[in-house]
Amino acid sequence: MLEALLSFLLLYKYLALFAITFLASLALPLPATIILIATGAFSAQGYFNSYEILVIGFIGCVLGDLASYFIVKRWGIKFLSKIGFKKILLSNKFLALEKFFLKHSFSSIFYSRFLITNLGVPINFIAGLVRINFRKFFIPEIIGEFIYVLFYVGLGFVLGSEWRYVSDIFENAVWLIVLIVIIVLGLFFFRKSNKISY
Repeated sequence: MLEALLSFLLLYKYLALFAITFLASLALPLPATIILIATGAFSAQGYFNSYEILVIGFIGCVLGDLASYFIVKRWGIKFLSKIGFKKILLSNKFLALEKFFLKHSFSSIFYSRFLITNLGVPINFIAGLVRINFRKFFIPEIIGEFIYVLFYVGLGFVLGSEWRYVSDIFENAVWLIVLIVIIVLGLFFFRKSNKISY
């Protein structure tokens, strides 16, 4: 799939970059991080303008995140309740998740934009489900996405033709971080939900 996306990127350039970053932030399993690294590398070779990449990549990521947040905020609970998840939404575990997220919303949103990028879409969904205030979502969102796009485009620019080797290492490292975070949070919510039930 990566080869097809790279061909799409080189053919349609900035439109392709916007589409990939937007759809990846919305919910589709597209390798937006690798694409940003690639565009940075291509800009070092003269195929793209670095400043335009930063602007378009940033706009695509932010609009995709906002779209997923608003869609879930508007229809998420109704939809999940209709398909049989009403008990889960009323459970102690979900209540513990909601309390944790509301307390740590800024850091959860902020770090999921650039540090634990694979949790970005789930965090958007959670933010929508608990109906967090838009301002509390938007501020860490734009700061985090700016760092994300700037870092990975800059990384690609510095790496140049060597970008593929390093992108694989980064992708594996991110998944390892995600696994650790999920285990830690799972243990936290299990303890919290048990306390609530007493």
